[in-house]
Amino acid sequence: MKLRRIKFTNGERYVFLTCDDSAPHFLSTLWNTTELRPSNLQINSIANHLQNLKWLFVWEARNQRNLYAEFHRKKYLNMNDIEKIKKHLSLDINHLKALAKVKKKVISFSSIPQVVDAIPTISANVLYNRLSSVAKYLTFIAKVATAQSNDEETMQVIERMSKQLKAARPKRGKNKKTIGKRTGTGLPKAMLDEFIAVSRYDSEQNPFSNAGLRLRNDLLFRLLNETGIRPGELLSLRNDRIHLVGDVKSITVARTHDDPQDPRLKQPVSKTLERMIAIKPQTAALLHRYVTKVRKIIQGANKHPYLFVSHKGKTAGKPLSQEGFGQVVLELKKTKPEFAIVFPYYFRHHFNDVLSEKNRQKQRVSQCGG
Repeated sequence: MKLRRIKFTNGERYVFLTCDDSAPHFLSTLWNTTELRPSNLQINSIANHLQNLKWLFVWEARNQRNLYAEFHRKKYLNMNDIEKIKKHLSLDINHLKALAKVKKKVISFSSIPQVVDAIPTISANVLYNRLSSVAKYLTFIAKVATAQSNDEETMQVIERMSKQLKAARPKRGKNKKTIGKRTGTGLPKAMLDEFIAVSRYDSEQNPFSNAGLRLRNDLLFRLLNETGIRPGELLSLRNDRIHLVGDVKSITVARTHDDPQDPRLKQPVSKTLERMIAIKPQTAALLHRYVTKVRKIIQGANKHPYLFVSHKGKTAGKPLSQEGFGQVVLELKKTKPEFAIVFPYYFRHHFNDVLSEKNRQKQRVSQCGG
């Protein structure tokens, strides 16, 4: 089973699960169409829900169960079933894939070892999300399966099953958006500074030989470090939303969801409202150089307004994808072994940590002055 993305002519993206024969998975597509999309969830949120369901379908296959058919016969999950599903959902999929890679063979979800106790489990936060998706989906298909006999007693049984599934989720902290206390990146500032130094276009340690690529990559990490924007927001920056003249140089992070001008199926987007962020004069000067000297001469780059583009290969001139950005990160990480634990989103966390510390210092100074 695979997750597929398509783009309609109006720019809207649609994501769905396909079976082994490439046909859309009927029930998950029905759930997506009637429940998820109308609730105004973003495409990536819907994709996360569907990815979570893939693990449930593996459980059904391994145990030779068809939950929809069982619900149609009004046979619902008991606590033993729910506990088994929870245990299955807690498995670390990435670890299983890594094991298969070491063995030099492609893993099939249906061939997962029967003895699962030795396999590492996922975090409580991920398990919470998986169980939330599964609870919503199973409640939905249970109602669909019993739609012709939609009596009050049946609805009460389904609602009780839904509550039991939700109750199986790990408990959350006071902040409902997180589980437990945020621990931060755990990376020393010196390491991030060193990573930034290697990414500079004039660094002797920079692994890229092309001058245009060096400049583009320098700007990618310079903006992440200076502004605290998300990687998706970085890749969604547009030429018409950067302001490089005047006293205040800035970039504007805008919502570009379902933009028909963006050819990327997995579209990087902003998660928050539009905002303007000031940038340093040196960063503005480098952006001007990139736009007028580098991007301008790349064939195909003038067909869309997105700032950062791919420079080589079949995707040359197209907006830089998340995969393309990930490859840049990977090449930079290869320059030093200690960079193996650096990931793009750390820059945002680090930016917020620095900002919070500055605010605390201001408060201390204000209190002392008072």
